[in-house]
Amino acid sequence: MTTKEPDDFDNQNRSKEHFVHLFLLYLRTLWENIKTNGEIFLQRIGAYEVLESVAQMSAKHPYLALVVSVLIATFVLPFLIIFGFALLVVILTFTGFILIEGTLITIVSVLLFGCLAAVLLVLLFFGGLTLASYLGFMHVFDLYNGINKTAIKNFLKKENSRT
Repeated sequence: MTTKEPDDFDNQNRSKEHFVHLFLLYLRTLWENIKTNGEIFLQRIGAYEVLESVAQMSAKHPYLALVVSVLIATFVLPFLIIFGFALLVVILTFTGFILIEGTLITIVSVLLFGCLAAVLLVLLFFGGLTLASYLGFMHVFDLYNGINKTAIKNFLKKENSRT
């Protein structure tokens, strides 16, 4: 068996430290390039102007901004939960907790479909409420029994007289 001399060991540690230093330097340069190119891209497509106009509209119509932000959060939240659990599953996979994965995937599936079902039920409820309100106002203001009904009767009378 050969033993390593202390100088070789120190040189290997230095080369590892040098590699880590270069790797971190490369990642920092890559991140700065991504930020710079992202800002240039956003300026070219006019994203900053759009965001400015959205901010002005939100200041003029705060209730509409609140409704839109709640709507966006309602639709994005289930997917963020799924993404978080997917990230957790990947971490647990690499650390060796394979048995926990199936349980986590089942829990996430139930959460996702539960959230999406809740959103669907709320949309159906408000859709039905809107339809009932519309038909109710049509009946209250006598628009439901007005022009459209007589036009249909006249059309049906003409069809019956032809036969």
